[in-house]
Amino acid sequence: MRALYDEPRDGRDAVETLFPADRFPDQAIPPVLPIDHHIAHAASAYYASGFEDAAVLVVDGGGETASTTLARAQGNRIDVLEQIKLPFSLGGYYAAATRYTGMKARHAGKFMGLAAYGRADQEMPLRVSDELRLELDGCLPESGSFADLGAFRDLLESHFERHHFPYRRGDGVDLYPYVGFAASVQHSLEQALLHLVRQLRRLTDATNLVIAGGVGLNCTANGVIADSGIFEHLFIQPASHDAGVAIGAAFEAAKCKGEALVSSRMDDAYLGPSYSDEQIHAAIVQRGLSYTRCSEEELIHQTADFLQQGKLIGWFQGRAEFGPRALGARSIIGNPMDRETLVRLNRLKRREMWRPFAPSVIEEAFDAFFESAHPSPFMIVAAKVLRDKQKEVPAVVHVDGSARPQAVRRSVNPRYWGVIDEFGRRTGIPIVVNTSFNLDHEPIVLRPEEALANYETTELDALVIGSYVLSKQEGFHIPYKESPPAARSTPLDKRLITVHRYIRSHFQQSLSLQQLSDLIACNPIYLSNTYSKVFRVSPMKHIQNLRMEKAKELLVADERNIREIAQSLGYFSASHFSELFKKYYQMTPSQYRISQAMQKLGAADNNESM
Repeated sequence: MRALYDEPRDGRDAVETLFPADRFPDQAIPPVLPIDHHIAHAASAYYASGFEDAAVLVVDGGGETASTTLARAQGNRIDVLEQIKLPFSLGGYYAAATRYTGMKARHAGKFMGLAAYGRADQEMPLRVSDELRLELDGCLPESGSFADLGAFRDLLESHFERHHFPYRRGDGVDLYPYVGFAASVQHSLEQALLHLVRQLRRLTDATNLVIAGGVGLNCTANGVIADSGIFEHLFIQPASHDAGVAIGAAFEAAKCKGEALVSSRMDDAYLGPSYSDEQIHAAIVQRGLSYTRCSEEELIHQTADFLQQGKLIGWFQGRAEFGPRALGARSIIGNPMDRETLVRLNRLKRREMWRPFAPSVIEEAFDAFFESAHPSPFMIVAAKVLRDKQKEVPAVVHVDGSARPQAVRRSVNPRYWGVIDEFGRRTGIPIVVNTSFNLDHEPIVLRPEEALANYETTELDALVIGSYVLSKQEGFHIPYKESPPAARSTPLDKRLITVHRYIRSHFQQSLSLQQLSDLIACNPIYLSNTYSKVFRVSPMKHIQNLRMEKAKELLVADERNIREIAQSLGYFSASHFSELFKKYYQMTPSQYRISQAMQKLGAADNNESM
C-alpha cells in the first residue's frame, strides 16, 4: 500500500499505479481504501488486546514516512502522539547489523539467538539520552521517505566494518567472531526500546501497553520490557510483522465504514485452515502409508509414549497458526529432558547446532519453571528458566539461561494441553520442545499432504495428524482389537494369496496396509510380518516395486508428462514419485526417459549403417 503514498512520476493516479491498465484491461477495479501502515500495525495490536485504554508502540523497518510511532488508543480511537521519521529506523539498524555478519536481513531472529553467546562490551552508534540518536561517520537527513532506508542500512554496514570487530563483513557461516557485536547490538536495541516505553508512559499515564511492528518479534527485548515493570499489562500482537497489518487494516476499514469497534482479547492465533479426518485419511491413503486411527485418549497417551521414548513427532492438529510461530497446531515436538532432542531437531531442520528451541508449558505450571510477569500464549516474550529447573529441561534452555516459552491454556488448545499434561504426569515435567513443522528455508506445513511429505523425507519418528498416528518404528501398533472368529475362518495362506493377487491387480491405486488388512480381517502388523515371510517382501514394498516397474514401462511407451504418470501410479506428487524413482534406478524419470530415447536412436543408427 505504500504506492498510494508515493507521488506518481508519470502522471498516473495512485490507484492506477497499483492496478495498471495493461494488467487489468477488462476488470472493474474495486474501491481502494488506503490505510496508513503504522496505524494498521497499531490497530492490529490494540483491537486484539482487550484493553479499553492503552499506550501503543509501533517499531519496524518503516512505513510510508515513519519508522517508529508512539500513540494512545482509547475506545475506537488511535491518536498518534510522536513519530520518528525515516530513514532513521530501529528495524533498519537491526537489519544492517544482521547483514554485517553475512546473514540475510530476514535472519534477525537468528541474530538475536547469536547475541546470547557474547558480552555487550562494544560501544554502538545507537545512543540514548534525551532522545535516540545515531553517531555515524556520515549522516542522512530526515526525509520521511521509505526510498532512503536502503542507503541508511548501507551507511550503517560501512560504519560497522570500520569500527566493530572483526572489522569485515561476514560470510554468514563463521559467526563466532560476531557474538560480541551481536550482544552489543541487542543491548543497544533494548535500551532504545526501554527509552521509548518510558516516554510513552510519561505521555499517556496509561497502565497498558501494546506493541506491534517487525521489531515486536524480538522476544528477548520483549522480555526486558515485560520485566521492567514500566507498564502493568502488556499485549504484543503475535503477528507483529507485516502479516499482522492485514488484521489492522481490516479493523480500520471497518471503522471507516461506521462499524463500532470494541477491543477484545485475542486468546489464540489459530486463524488458518483446518482439515477433517476424512481429508487427512484420503491424503494418507494416497501416499500408501500405514496408520492407526485413535480415540482422543489413545492419541494423547500414544503421543506421551513417543515423547518418553525420545522420539521427534510431527504434530498436525486443527486450524493452522497465523503469524511466524508454531503454537501447537503445525509443530514438531520432542522431549525437553534430553539435550539430544535439540541436536536431533537442529539436524532435522538443517540448522546450526548452537540455535535454541522453545518450550510449550501448560499454563498452570508456568511459574514453577519460568520467571516472567507476563506469560505469553504466543511464544513472543522471553523468560528466565528458574536456575534449579534448568538442568531438568536442557533441550529448551539457551546459553544465557533464557527460553521463549508458550503458556498453553486448556480451553484454547485442549488436545495439545492434554499431551503436555500427560507427559507431565509421567515425568514431573509438563513441558515439550516445540518448533515449527518445516525445514529451514521452507514455509510451515499447511496441508496434510505437506505434513506427510515432511514425515516421509526427514528424521521424524512419528506423525500425529488429526485422529491418526503414523510411526516409523518397525512393528509399531496400538493394541489391536481382534476380529471375531467368523472373520478369520479362511486359512491364513489363502488369505495371503488373496492379498497378493489384490496387490498385483490394484497396485496403481492408493493402497495402505490398513486397507489390505481390512480386506482379510487381519491385524495390519501381523499381515505385514507373515506376508514378508511368505513372499520375501512386505506388502507395501511389493506395491512400490510393481509401481516402479510399471513406471519404466510408461516412461518409454507413454507420452504423458511426469506428473500425469505419477498420478496414474497413485502418487501424490511428481516430486515424490521422482525421489522414489531415483532411489530405485539412480536417475530421475526424465533422465531415464532421455536415456531410453537415446538408446533407441543409437539402435536405429546401427541398423541403418548395417
